[in-house]
Amino acid sequence: MESILTKLAKLEESVQKQEKIATTGIDMEKLHLFPDAKLPDKFKPMDWDKFDGSGDPKAHLQTYVGTLSMYDVGKDAMGQMFQQTLTGPALRWFLNLDISKKRTWEDIGAAFVAQYNYNIQLEMTVRELENK
Repeated sequence: MESILTKLAKLEESVQKQEKIATTGIDMEKLHLFPDAKLPDKFKPMDWDKFDGSGDPKAHLQTYVGTLSMYDVGKDAMGQMFQQTLTGPALRWFLNLDISKKRTWEDIGAAFVAQYNYNIQLEMTVRELENK
């Protein structure tokens, strides 16, 4: 009898969740990329230089990871907080990025560099033209 009551409670919880999603159009649980991510106790919020889609994505990542590594911030927390370093088109890109490309911090970093790598290539082409 107890297992039936447990299953019934889970079913009710699932139905309530689906009703909320149907009403709001948002699954609140999916808004957390890394729900178990935690920041170190002494970590203080930072004012980030925002990446807007222009500039060197590798330099942005290097600065981000380098800064957070000094505070012993784990990879999941880095992945969860990354969107705070983006603005404008880059933030829209990230928010619309398929969830399958946000499974790990490494996935996020690779997708980010792949998306904005043309900035590095474009800079080199402009430099080559200026030297001619």
